Amino acid sequence: MAATTLSSGRRVIGLVVASVAAASLLTGCFERDFGRGELADINDDGRAVGRLIDDDGSGNEATRVVAVDTATGAEQVLHLPSGWSLPDVLPVGIADDGTVYGNAADESGSVGVRWTPATGEVEVLPDAGFELVLVNTVSDGGIAGGLGRGGGVEAPLLWIGDDVVDLSALPGAPVQVQGDAWVTAVNDHRQVVGRAWYGGDYFQFTWDPTSGFRLRPGSDISLGAVNDDGVVVGSFTEAGIQRPAWYDWATLTPHVIDDRGSASGVNDSGMAVGQVWRPDGKGSQQLIPACIELSTGELSELSRSADERAVTLNDAGAVVGIGHGRAGMWNPGSCVPSSG
Repeated sequence: MAATTLSSGRRVIGLVVASVAAASLLTGCFERDFGRGELADINDDGRAVGRLIDDDGSGNEATRVVAVDTATGAEQVLHLPSGWSLPDVLPVGIADDGTVYGNAADESGSVGVRWTPATGEVEVLPDAGFELVLVNTVSDGGIAGGLGRGGGVEAPLLWIGDDVVDLSALPGAPVQVQGDAWVTAVNDHRQVVGRAWYGGDYFQFTWDPTSGFRLRPGSDISLGAVNDDGVVVGSFTEAGIQRPAWYDWATLTPHVIDDRGSASGVNDSGMAVGQVWRPDGKGSQQLIPACIELSTGELSELSRSADERAVTLNDAGAVVGIGHGRAGMWNPGSCVPSSG
């Protein structure tokens, strides 16, 4: 599921998602275009969540937070409490049961929120006493991860149902995780990937209830997403060259893909998506979206446009896409784009 990008106080959401339609991929077009806006995630039932923008043709715009059935196009508007500013409510992910998690921010800070699929109403997540919280990722089963900020530190948090777990307060938490830290990704087995800032450098860390914390100092690896089999994707840098890579949970040994770039999302079918470098035809290089079969290392370009980016994908192979200010998707299924 989704691995999103953390910003200071606000979240920048990518696009997303799902359905089977045919169109040209290699000309830089999505297989399906949901209109103007940005979608954050897609679940294994093909429901996408995000924000879409309506324009009446006179320059007046209206933004709505929606869950979209990508097979039919039917939308469910996610209602907000009175007084909340819609543009500052940003969905992050959608679990397989349709529950949506996100953030609501204003000038004073941010709170984590959750929408229930039965009513579409929003509720505020517990904050564990922190001044500000940000949800950053959601597993298929609805375990959310992110951070709590307050007292000069950022602590990695998990939301499991109505409970919030401060990982930095657990026995054995190393000092690096007690500083500025956050959860990047989590799966249904509570296997957590995160980052921590300490001593002037970033550390990658993992945690699960059995093995506890493991730190990976240095800049050679980047861990971005984890599936329910404990496969972690990201990148590995050697001799100054960053390559897509995957890591098994037990050893965190890098399995490097013979290309240049990084992976940002992984599903339970052994497929990953990310960005790779390609010539732009003007004597320079550009990042374009790609899909990777992890078992073989085979990489397929989803587009040749630097304006598009693959974010994540569901188990059916529907790929989150962002680009051109529109909500779009590819659906290669087996990392082989459709033609024509």
